[in-house]
Amino acid sequence: MPTTSPITRWSRRHTLLAGAALLSGSARAADAAWPGGPVVIHTPYGAGGTSHNLSGVVAARMSISLGNEVSVQARPDQTLTSMAQAVATAPPDGRTALLVSNVFVRAAVASPSVGYEPFNDFRPVGLIARSELALVAHPRTGVRSLSQMLGAARQQHSTLRAASFGKDSTSDGALAQLRQLADVDMQVNHFQGQAPAVEALLAGEQDLVFINLPELQPLLRQHRVVPLAIAARSRSTRLPQVPTLTELGYPIVFAPWYGLVVPAKTPDAVVEAFNRELNAAIGASVVNHVLLAAGVRPEPGTPARLREAMQDEVTLFRVQSRALAARNGAPARKP
Repeated sequence: MPTTSPITRWSRRHTLLAGAALLSGSARAADAAWPGGPVVIHTPYGAGGTSHNLSGVVAARMSISLGNEVSVQARPDQTLTSMAQAVATAPPDGRTALLVSNVFVRAAVASPSVGYEPFNDFRPVGLIARSELALVAHPRTGVRSLSQMLGAARQQHSTLRAASFGKDSTSDGALAQLRQLADVDMQVNHFQGQAPAVEALLAGEQDLVFINLPELQPLLRQHRVVPLAIAARSRSTRLPQVPTLTELGYPIVFAPWYGLVVPAKTPDAVVEAFNRELNAAIGASVVNHVLLAAGVRPEPGTPARLREAMQDEVTLFRVQSRALAARNGAPARKP
């Protein structure tokens, strides 16, 4: 009998919960100028990842509120670049949006020829939420702490296998820093998103993976992974027993964020209307409850707030790139 991964179950359970609860609310009349038709939120990541799960809950709330279809189209068969290019060239009517995270900015800074420019090709609509990133190991490794894992790898002269969400993703950056700071052999394998990376760990094909807190919690309850550290400035209130990487001597801090952008030529009035409905969805009590219960912090706000988060990511990426280059004795790549 086929089984369903705990990550996919999170997505279905929480999206259904939000949809059922929201159907009891009264729908507001849609703005005369927007949306004027179905709204599609595009993402290159398949079901099971944090970004897809969050956008599904928010889209369900917006559909009810607007009395208009708002859906999430996941295309794991496409790259972030191709998806971004498609959205950037879509009609600027506010009916085509792209779900973005730190990776959206990092990929463009790491490779200016990536095919899109985050600040010039798009307009920010708003943030949705922020999450926390935890480093976990497969139980078969037999370790219960990061020091044990790194010590064993050094003593046995073995290579750790680590899964990332994709090249230049937040997990890729965190793993690169850990590999350099810990001075340990590590083979980083890139997957198309969080879900396949975590599944590879669960299958015993990888030793380590960084995972967002929403998808981590059910795995911890089932004792399928061993938490080693949190990539945050302070310990998580949900995992107070798990130390930060900084506490362990590795100053690695990554704070995943998620938001929506639309084509650059989208009119101000449309962006404002979209932002207003997005914030209303995030602020709805049932959505707020679902997000908090999942372990993410709702982050409603203005388009300027998302732009600020994007700019902060540029700065952080450049600082981290220079630090890693300095440790390697090589010149930093100039964005």
